[in-house]
Amino acid sequence: MSLPSDLSLLHESVWHWAEHTPEAPAVVGSSGALSYSALALKAGRVARMLQDLGFSRGARAALLMDGSVECCVGMLACLRAGGCYLPLGVGNPPARLAAVIRDAEPEAVMTVSALVPLLAQALELAGVCPKAVIVLDGPPEPGEGGAPALTCRMLVPADFIHAPAPRPCPSIGSDLAYILYTSGSTGVPKGVMVRHDNARAYLGWMARHFGISPADRLSGHASPTFDISVHDIFGAFFSGASVHPLETPAQKAFPGPFIAARGITCWNSVPSVIAMMVRSRQLTPGAFPSLRLAVFAGEPLAPGLAKAWLDALPHCELYNNYGPTETTIVVTAHKVVQVDLGKPVPIGRPTSPTECLILSPGSMLPAGPGLPGRLFVRGAQVSAGYWRRSELTQKAFVSNPLQPDINDILYDTGDLAYRDESGVIHYVGRADNQVKVRGYRVETGDVEAALASLPGVVEAAVLAVVGRDGAELAACVSGPAAGVPDPEDALLRALAEALPAYMLPHQVYFFDELPKNGNGKTDRKVLLGQVEALMREQAEQH
Repeated sequence: MSLPSDLSLLHESVWHWAEHTPEAPAVVGSSGALSYSALALKAGRVARMLQDLGFSRGARAALLMDGSVECCVGMLACLRAGGCYLPLGVGNPPARLAAVIRDAEPEAVMTVSALVPLLAQALELAGVCPKAVIVLDGPPEPGEGGAPALTCRMLVPADFIHAPAPRPCPSIGSDLAYILYTSGSTGVPKGVMVRHDNARAYLGWMARHFGISPADRLSGHASPTFDISVHDIFGAFFSGASVHPLETPAQKAFPGPFIAARGITCWNSVPSVIAMMVRSRQLTPGAFPSLRLAVFAGEPLAPGLAKAWLDALPHCELYNNYGPTETTIVVTAHKVVQVDLGKPVPIGRPTSPTECLILSPGSMLPAGPGLPGRLFVRGAQVSAGYWRRSELTQKAFVSNPLQPDINDILYDTGDLAYRDESGVIHYVGRADNQVKVRGYRVETGDVEAALASLPGVVEAAVLAVVGRDGAELAACVSGPAAGVPDPEDALLRALAEALPAYMLPHQVYFFDELPKNGNGKTDRKVLLGQVEALMREQAEQH
């Protein structure tokens, strides 16, 4: 059974399966599972409470929780009430959470009891008081964590356990489904606005291309702040399958036992996880007999890692996918059948709802086969732009120069790529200072802004270097900060107050002065050479 074509909203699939396969498992957590009927009932009650609070079309609800049964309930409740959800990173420091909360101004925040202290700190720093904080798993312990008390209304399951069915959802396909915040070059996170139509277009392609069925069990490895979580959660719901969130740090760090115990059939993650599984000897021949599909995206898939996967699990289809958040999860896919260790793994061909244009920077005309150009994306998956950042939106979402007479918008990925003679797309690299670190997109300017704000830092530059498991960040600074005891530790501890863990530099290098080019600007090419030389010296010493 497939979904009716007239279901246009992201959440409607859950209520469809609740009617047609009510007892089928929808989301399975460590403490139990919810069937489709139970999930629809629980999310519906929370949605009604949101509506009674005045939550309506276009409203925003923040989610401070990691992947879990409660997280799925919260996402669906926001959508069913007519609004959109915006995830907050549970690993972010309070100051970073406060910056997102101030920018998004959510009408409500959903969380779990263990994270109430962190949320209270963030709300206090943000100076924001939403209409309610909804604690989905029950009230927190009094005084837990020594954090400031919540100053706004708090609601717990006892407050909505008997809520009636929600009123009709006012949303249409062009309304927002979620906002995902990514790193910003000026130090201010930017929110990517994704419509129901964008996500539905991707999920329809995904279900067909990968043959997702109700018998499948999808993993939930990614944080809700990472858009491949939509692939896992709503990809399962779209096809009547079940999603299995990885809920603990141990499960995320060592997912092999989880994959085997849950009988996961479809795994979705970032390539650096393969490196970790190889080192920890989890990726061994025949390790995961249930696994039929493995999809990797978010960062380049190294040929050696692809070969390690194919050698260990020849029965499992392996895909290398590509897609910025602004183009809704994935816009190209490549099935890896064989690997040439001397060549990068291609990123493949576009998804059916999109077209990828590779344009020569000077002429803005299509680049010929084998010639690199700037990668632009058009089609149904291109998102609505950045929340309250019209100038940034106009810069990244541009008119189609090949069809100037129609209202057609392209997203400028900032990536360089080329097509080979057969039409397969190959990723070349970034055209700016943005990098991918462990699957997260990071603007080096964001880290530089945080560094430059610290006492004792006169100059700051952040570079992407190749480390043991792929891209790492190296911070280069000059100024009095180098003169304090254990200066690297001091700087990293100070940065941790402002940035999430994935944005912290792997190492800090101190200079009397950063090298300059003829225009007096930091010469990043020379600086990179100096850092790489220092890294080689460190490796030789160890």
